[in-house]
Amino acid sequence: MGICPNCGSWVDEGDICNNYGGGSYYDDAYERNQQTFFEEENEPIDPQDEALELYRQHKHYKALDTIEISIRLYNDPNSWNIKGIILHDLAFSEPHRFAESVDCYNISLKLGSSEIVKNNKAICLCDWALNLDHNRQYELALKKINEALPLYKEKDLDYAFGLNAKAIILNRMNMVEQAKSYYKQALTYDSKNKIFKDNLENIERIVDYEYVKEKEIHEILERYDKRKLVTMVSWSYPNAKFRKEMILTIKREQAIDENGKPYWGYEVFSGDARVGVLLHS
Repeated sequence: MGICPNCGSWVDEGDICNNYGGGSYYDDAYERNQQTFFEEENEPIDPQDEALELYRQHKHYKALDTIEISIRLYNDPNSWNIKGIILHDLAFSEPHRFAESVDCYNISLKLGSSEIVKNNKAICLCDWALNLDHNRQYELALKKINEALPLYKEKDLDYAFGLNAKAIILNRMNMVEQAKSYYKQALTYDSKNKIFKDNLENIERIVDYEYVKEKEIHEILERYDKRKLVTMVSWSYPNAKFRKEMILTIKREQAIDENGKPYWGYEVFSGDARVGVLLHS
């Protein structure tokens, strides 16, 4: 049993999910007032169809170039939806694309409301949140997942995925009781999902204890001194798990660096054990 490197969930040893979350949907219900093109000899191919075919072949950059033609021709909701889908897929290797994908879905929704596009946006936000979770940006991850969940109209497997994603993020932050509630909600919509069940069963193991420890020390430092914390220099025991019963104390001393510049140093202790050093400039 282990945590999937893609989505942060627990999977059988050696396995991965191969994706952060669900797939996106192409809405063929939009009708354009322009001439319809057919894939016949000497007739041009519809750029939306061509872009989707290139996307299915994982030729993302060519697909983007092609959908830009559709946007210039039609500027319709579905062109922007397709661009969002392509960028969403690229974002798994180029994370800055998540924001670009969401922007495309937003433009599509401004041009014409669609539950399919809302669902695509929600899935993208969930995947973005899990990417942030993977990089230990938990507060921002929680913000993205909270944006995603209200967008789901259907309470289905995609919605269950979103609930599980929120549970993972809360779990990492040591909000165990809240995480437990969201795992259980996810299971009400996808009761046979083994990953959700494993996450709930292994809830204590998913907590990021280093994050909890660092956050608590930052909060303590704020109470001791309001000046901005510059950097965390080292941890003597980086792999030691933080526990609630630990009582942290801080000794504050002024020292001189190698250039003769004074700085304030903090040595952090749990009982008699020195667990870290923090510096102020």
